[in-house]
Amino acid sequence: MGAQRLSIDSVSRKRPDQTEDTLKFELGVNVLVGDGNTGKTKWFETIDYLFGDEVTPEERADPDNILFSKFESASAVLKINDDELLVERRWTEPGSLGKVYVNGEAQSVKDYCHMLMERLNIPILNYPQGNPYGSRKWPELSWRVLFRHMYRREHFWSDLADRQPPVEQHAALMQLLGVAGQLFSSDYGDLVEKNKRLWELQAKREHFMSMLDQISRDLVGADELGVALTPESIGVAEQKLKEEESGIADKRAVVLSDLRATAEQKLGAAKEPVPDVEAISERLMQSEAQHEELGAAIRHTSERLSEMKTVRQLLTEESAKLSRAQEASYVLADLRVTHCPACDQELEKRTEDHACYVCKKNLPAADASAGTSKRIEFETEQVQSELEETKELIDELERDLNKRQLQQRELTNSIAELKALLRPIRQAAAAVLPPELFVLDANYGRIQEKARQLARIRSVLSHRESLAGEIQKVKEEISAIENTVETRTNEVDFETLADHLRDGINTYLNRIKQLNPNSWLGSQVSVRLAERSFKFKLGESGWETKLGGTQRLYFLFAYQYALLSLAQSPDSLYPGFLMLDFPANLEDRAAIADKENFILEPFVDLLQKKEMKGCQVIAAGRSFKGLNRVHAIELEEVWK
Repeated sequence: MGAQRLSIDSVSRKRPDQTEDTLKFELGVNVLVGDGNTGKTKWFETIDYLFGDEVTPEERADPDNILFSKFESASAVLKINDDELLVERRWTEPGSLGKVYVNGEAQSVKDYCHMLMERLNIPILNYPQGNPYGSRKWPELSWRVLFRHMYRREHFWSDLADRQPPVEQHAALMQLLGVAGQLFSSDYGDLVEKNKRLWELQAKREHFMSMLDQISRDLVGADELGVALTPESIGVAEQKLKEEESGIADKRAVVLSDLRATAEQKLGAAKEPVPDVEAISERLMQSEAQHEELGAAIRHTSERLSEMKTVRQLLTEESAKLSRAQEASYVLADLRVTHCPACDQELEKRTEDHACYVCKKNLPAADASAGTSKRIEFETEQVQSELEETKELIDELERDLNKRQLQQRELTNSIAELKALLRPIRQAAAAVLPPELFVLDANYGRIQEKARQLARIRSVLSHRESLAGEIQKVKEEISAIENTVETRTNEVDFETLADHLRDGINTYLNRIKQLNPNSWLGSQVSVRLAERSFKFKLGESGWETKLGGTQRLYFLFAYQYALLSLAQSPDSLYPGFLMLDFPANLEDRAAIADKENFILEPFVDLLQKKEMKGCQVIAAGRSFKGLNRVHAIELEEVWK
């Protein structure tokens, strides 16, 4: 479904004294006629402002800006098909500069522009600016971007939409042609993001492998890993280290055996007893292990014992509090009412013991304080029970702690005795300790550390597989989206769309050539449209370089005519509205009053077609004398 028809019924401006200037428009072609400085351009600026143009506080405060210095507000009655909207801008009210009042309700300019697009059936979407895969976020294809192609300002007659980059012009053109939703769909945006993610993961994986390879060579050495880091190279390196470790262990065993024999021989020569080194060493290792376990158990028991003593202290304090409460209940139970609570006179007890001497009602069989006393007694019993349990647990922990401490002392003595047994052979071995043993121990430790590093590297290398899995998942998602995007893009018939624009432009040029043979001097215009670009050409050259001066203006009128003619197509999103503020340098209009007519007559003919019902053109110039089938509005007051 195409766009709805947009038109203006009337525009008003209010002065501070509440007087108003109002212009009434009709469907079809409207012309504002007047000499220079009669306010034609200011009326166009007013309409532009009512269509969501942003105004800065500096512009608002500029005394030379007649619109804001002479008036306090502006309003317009807009029509979207048959629906009317009263739109107001109130720049003198505090906080209203950035607001638009629609039927009396304030909206931000952005929300107002969104509302216009929704009412006109123009989708709100984002488009790629520059490289679609760049880091820049896709901007919104806003109403103001599109309106630049519906409002030709007096001084903006040098480009299709002045001060608008080609990529933005392309996006706006595709939107007005009704195919931007297919070219810049959310699926396409998702595809771009997925591809970005894929490249990031691939770069991350390559960087990860490069850094891991470099770090691994620094930690382990290039000889062990070979040319590149792979699971196989790690396995080969680990096997090589195991062989080196085994060789060093054998050499070390031989050295220790020789050292032991030498030490035993030395002890034998000194007629000192030779201890059983292996048995004593085994017992020493077991005793030290048990000593360490006992130390941990003692620390745990001590902490538990400290906790229980704290609990016992708390229970003791609680028991004391309950005892004081019990004693207080006995004292307070004997207190009686001595004076009447109403008249404060002293009471005399003249009733039986079984009845209350104040209210005369029978007393309960038991004492009133019995319930409270029983509750306190119950709590006291509970606390006493917990105290007894805590005492038993503390006693058990203390016995266990004493037992473990005794075992620890016995192990300490045993370890000291075993070390004393080994001391003679250690002293004898130390005297003949070869330097080779230190070298073997150092190499053995180095190889073990390398083996541990290789195990860590193997573990880290597994992250490569997780990255590969994530990359494969993103590739599958890209493949699924690509099919949808490609299908939508292939459905866009760029050739037929280009023909619509080409026919519109050349139809206009043919018509003005008929009306004024000296107008268009160039050749026919061709149009090329693509997914990311467009081109208007005259022969083999672009229109920008081929045309100059007045010929350029004729081409831009033809471009506006071609866009307006899109409103005939049910698939286009052009809303059938156009404002043309004729350039001051088009011709010398003082000599011939109807000089502009031939430029506007093709628009008049176009809007007479039944397919263009509801469309509107508003043009401003110095004179359109003799131009028929238009609604003329003459402006005579010269602004000073």
